[in-house]
Amino acid sequence: MTALVAEHPLQQPAYLWVPERRGSYGPEIIDFADDVGIPMDVEQRRDLDVFASFGPGGRLLTFEQCIVEGRQNGKTSSVVLPLALADVFIFDDRDQIDRVIWTAHLMSTSLDTFTRIEQLINDNPWMKARIREIKKSKTEQSFHLKNGMILAFFARTAGGGRGLGGKRIVFDEALFLASSPLGSLVPTLRARPNPQITYASSAGLAESVHLRSLMKRGRARGDRQLAYIEYRSTGSWSNPGCARDRCTHLFGTPGCVFDDPEKWADANHAIRRGRMKLATVEGERMTLGHTPANVLEFGRECLGWEQEGSDADQVIDAAVWRESEVPKGFGPGPMRRPVFYLDVAPLGRSATIAGASDRQDGTGPHTAVKSHRLGADWVVEAAVQLLVKHPTTIFGGSTTGGIKAYLPALKKAGIEVHTGQGPVRAGSLVLFTDAELAAGCAHLLGLATTKPYRFTHSADPLFEAALEGADKKDVGDGLFIWTRRGEQLVELSPLYGITGALWLLEVTRPEDYDVSRSVY
Repeated sequence: MTALVAEHPLQQPAYLWVPERRGSYGPEIIDFADDVGIPMDVEQRRDLDVFASFGPGGRLLTFEQCIVEGRQNGKTSSVVLPLALADVFIFDDRDQIDRVIWTAHLMSTSLDTFTRIEQLINDNPWMKARIREIKKSKTEQSFHLKNGMILAFFARTAGGGRGLGGKRIVFDEALFLASSPLGSLVPTLRARPNPQITYASSAGLAESVHLRSLMKRGRARGDRQLAYIEYRSTGSWSNPGCARDRCTHLFGTPGCVFDDPEKWADANHAIRRGRMKLATVEGERMTLGHTPANVLEFGRECLGWEQEGSDADQVIDAAVWRESEVPKGFGPGPMRRPVFYLDVAPLGRSATIAGASDRQDGTGPHTAVKSHRLGADWVVEAAVQLLVKHPTTIFGGSTTGGIKAYLPALKKAGIEVHTGQGPVRAGSLVLFTDAELAAGCAHLLGLATTKPYRFTHSADPLFEAALEGADKKDVGDGLFIWTRRGEQLVELSPLYGITGALWLLEVTRPEDYDVSRSVY
């Protein structure tokens, strides 16, 4: 075991994804951290350099960044904290009051970080000289600088932080992140020119829907709006790699990977740096090794194995959905004219454009999420570009959805709303009532669960996350619409986009189009 804590080369995470970048502000932030007394090992310097990446024009590279690692490895104190403090103390070219908002599941966790910052300020006179006021109350702790910058700490509540604009939001303990605080805080970034959301977490719980969606996106290594780092050991609950099949993982079971110090070190780089003692981890294993519930917690925290969300209560089982999956792209083989559904989430917080098209060989439809972004102002221009590329396409939307706010702009751009009479003209927009969209939900369910499956879809983590957290809301006559399951955090727009696109294709086939406007 002692060999593990000897001089060791830079440890690579199990997953590391950063889009192509022009450079990083990491060296500047690392120098700042060294100056003010924040200890960092080589892994933490590398991780911070990833998160501080910039692209063209010096803009921060990604909208979201996430680090997943077991507790006591220093991801909060030596990666996320220097990043947030750099926003406050060294990147101060602002022309208005700005904030960094830091949240955790419990106020006591936020206060630990707050106390650490207060100590750093007291230890560094130049930082202290820039402080105008330190506020402390039961619901908020904050540092106010003389230049107007604010670093505020909140416990996550339904309304905590609502109305406070900011340049960065830190979601510490992201495994506990629920829908209400996310909905309160994320829109505060809308008016910022180059904002970021930073997540830090240990491996997810079964109910950690939003974290699992981030993990899927990060592990897929392709999301241009996400930088992702995850430390974990090899193996999983379904394929642990133990010597015995169906190992219980209880302490003392021969050949169990839970007793392998190399596995511990793979998931906790602090072990190889000597900051986390093997004897302590061994004691933790003994303490948590005698009941299934505690074994589950040890595997999650020490090996980095996230608890797997149950698919049993999903409307469409994830395994069933994946049976109809094809490589990402609009579709395999020759396709007929596509249709596109425009879904705008409530308050315009996000929007999705999904497409669907029949194969020319008659084997069934294919569907894919074409675009999904925060905000919705981009939808009209994106629809216009699709019409240029596909002059005989048609669009769909909901009579009660957020797309209604964009109907004047769509009409001005040449996309007319179908009146409901006669054939659907190419380039027009069909609006579904709630009852029609409910029929579309049943249609998708039938396509996805009836063998042989006569449709395919492009694998998309956004859609899978929506499906994972969705439930059925009964609207009568055996029909339903999609809704969030319990307090699950899930963005349903991609799910409604796919649902609407497939239903639009079903009720308005290409051969029924009036193509008098087509350039063909």
